[in-house]
Amino acid sequence: MGSIIKLSDCDVVTCYDPARSRESEFGRSARNAIITTACDYMYRVYVLTYWAKRCPFDDVYQELWRQVDQFRPRCIGIEDVATQMTIGGAFEKIAQSDGRHLPSIEPLKPDTRVNKKWRIRTAIQQVAAYGRLYILDNSYELESEWNAFPNGRTVDILDTLAYAIMMHSIPFQEDADDSYNSRILKAQAEIRGDSIDDSNVIDIDKYKV
Repeated sequence: MGSIIKLSDCDVVTCYDPARSRESEFGRSARNAIITTACDYMYRVYVLTYWAKRCPFDDVYQELWRQVDQFRPRCIGIEDVATQMTIGGAFEKIAQSDGRHLPSIEPLKPDTRVNKKWRIRTAIQQVAAYGRLYILDNSYELESEWNAFPNGRTVDILDTLAYAIMMHSIPFQEDADDSYNSRILKAQAEIRGDSIDDSNVIDIDKYKV
């Protein structure tokens, strides 16, 4: 077992950007996109999972719940105002019927004076340029979009990643170095003793910069 971090020590957010927010530029190539990321106290951002698909709202809804159930984000960020209202209402009904925890829904308000591609690049470079963006080895779609950016066919995943990075609040760690190292050692010990679920931690060795 390599270095691991508990998700409870990170700021975890989920971001949803509907296809219609990019249709004016990308037409039918635009997809609904959902991403969940975690940020630790060193401002390292980990892409925990992502999804992008041109599909009905029911599919979007199911994927949102999958990510929320698995990673328990602090909030869900949604750009489109009408979609915020739709999803917020649907989530409320589900939460009331089966007792699920409802993360707060936060509006994403991009500066309309700024070019979308410039916004994506500058947001991601806040962490990527300093070796602080971590993705899993099988993040093929994300890498494909990044390698083709800014002239690629789609930017769905990169768009939600940029939003997620902007949403993060860096977790405060008192006496950060000692506290953080001790938390990592404790988490490793608990994993070896099978006392916590692997899905609740980030195994840094499975990620690449």
